Amino acid sequence: LPPRRAGDRPRLAFVSHGRIVDASFRLNVEAPEFTGRMPVELGGVLRVVDLETGETRSWGDPPRFTTLAPTASLAAGDLDGDGELELVALGAWGHMVAFETDLTRIWMSNAPPPAPPIGSSGRRPLLSVSGAPLVVDLEGDGTHEVVFGHCVVEGATGETRFCLDGDALRGSQGYWGPLSQVADLDGDGRLDVVAGSLAFTARGEVLWRHEEEEVQGFAAVRDVLRAHPGPEVVLVAKSRVLFLDARSGRTLAQVHLPGAPSETLFGCPDMENPLPIPVFAGGPPLVADVDGDGAAEVFVANWGQLLRLDPECEDCEIRWSTPILDPMSAVTGISA
Repeated sequence: LPPRRAGDRPRLAFVSHGRIVDASFRLNVEAPEFTGRMPVELGGVLRVVDLETGETRSWGDPPRFTTLAPTASLAAGDLDGDGELELVALGAWGHMVAFETDLTRIWMSNAPPPAPPIGSSGRRPLLSVSGAPLVVDLEGDGTHEVVFGHCVVEGATGETRFCLDGDALRGSQGYWGPLSQVADLDGDGRLDVVAGSLAFTARGEVLWRHEEEEVQGFAAVRDVLRAHPGPEVVLVAKSRVLFLDARSGRTLAQVHLPGAPSETLFGCPDMENPLPIPVFAGGPPLVADVDGDGAAEVFVANWGQLLRLDPECEDCEIRWSTPILDPMSAVTGISA
């Protein structure tokens, strides 16, 4: 959290499971031993650390952290127009929670809707374990909204503007996500939202649904195909990378990710019944001009490698790859 004015101190905000036993810059975290099965009752604790003093504030309910999604990302933005940053976290069971940076809770949304209970126990599974809300001024009017999957809520109040019908995890790979993206898809000068196979406006009007409507995944929006007057949506979905026309959602090209698992990697058990998590490898795409030639390159990380893709090269769709290892999720994120 960068300082907003002279005299402010920089702070670090994050959600983790377990408890901090050393609040130094090492941020040593004590967490349950990983056995290949994630307990469904495990949630997360939100912490804000003063990077000058090490003072830590936390919000949660130890030792059974059942409020926030344990590995979801935070969003930060000025939700209410007061000139200060606020935080938005993802609830473990399917809602969003907004906080001041002193961890005073501002609101809890009803969106996205909670995941349905499992079995006779009535317990709910984690709706998402690594999603990320997005704080953005969709309409350019100076007020911020919060986007998560197929839902948009008002930043100042948490009131649900809309949740489109269908899968609450649009923009996900299995239980990893959602990660929505915002861009002007149709060239009308207004921001739109892409969540997996679905694109819609700030008012909830559907622009398009992909022909394979069940396809979900992580998206980026950029002009990447030289033969097509972009932009395109680059969608990493079920061990494939689809290149879609941003205006219509039509598939222009696709690349299959090699060596990607498509089976269940581990289970997330309820108190009574195991909840398997299907794994379709491929993390959020990085689309950027990393070599300075004026053209964007596409990079994706999966189960065992980081790849540079070129969908317009007939015999070299994969320009190069370098080994990595992600045995936990197979949806590694990358940045440049």
